[in-house]
Amino acid sequence: MDKNEMSEWMDMIKKEKPPTVQQKVVPIKSSQLKRNKYGEEVQLSCYMDKGLMKRLKLQALKEDETIKNIINKSITLYLKSND
Repeated sequence: MDKNEMSEWMDMIKKEKPPTVQQKVVPIKSSQLKRNKYGEEVQLSCYMDKGLMKRLKLQALKEDETIKNIINKSITLYLKSND
């Protein structure tokens, strides 16, 4: 492929626009949510102190409990104590 062909090819590619992608937003039905003893679940993402996370993991191992359950119990107790 010579320089002229390459240039024509590049011009052709630049002219073509990629198709626009539209994402459909659909509300979540309650039947699609995960359920457990606390009810329906939603995902939470947050930052926490590295040392605190390490202690939480160790405590979860000692108690043979999941971090999620410890956090849920802690938040529940906190909210009850502040009502």
